[in-house]
Amino acid sequence: MTSELKNLTDGRLTLVPATITMLEAELAGDHTQVFTLLNVSAPPYWPPELNDADSYGHFLNVLKTAPGAEGWGAYYAIHTAPISALVGTGGFIAPPDNKGTVEIGYSILSPNRRQGLATRLSRLLVKKAFADKRVTSVIAHTYPHLIGSIGVLTNAGFLFDGEREGGTVAYCLNR
Repeated sequence: MTSELKNLTDGRLTLVPATITMLEAELAGDHTQVFTLLNVSAPPYWPPELNDADSYGHFLNVLKTAPGAEGWGAYYAIHTAPISALVGTGGFIAPPDNKGTVEIGYSILSPNRRQGLATRLSRLLVKKAFADKRVTSVIAHTYPHLIGSIGVLTNAGFLFDGEREGGTVAYCLNR
């Protein structure tokens, strides 16, 4: 863990910011190093869906090149009750843009779904985003057939914001 960046927590779920070292380990396929840095046991199904070399490479690039990107990237989600367990990832696609918008994403390991963890994760990200006065809206994209993901977003207070290219739908939460 890093001492410069704060973890986000609601008492049951803790989001730990991914560091350059963690992302480089993910890209190298060295998940054991990540688990050691996070001080968690290895989950049986790592990484979560949609977490691959492209996503880890994106977050690594943002951390290395975007000014002020610290805290505006990937987070590891650790469920703290009844025992500490790594359950997924989430985070911001990039720091706030010049309109004050940030985009979030999340992915929970399949055995940990339908427990409200993705909703908790989303709410923590929204809270962090709106703590920054520059942020005026938080957006998320999903596919219309991913009913669970749509439920996460609506439970977290997001409203439908229309169809987007590539067959996705957008959801938005304004300050």
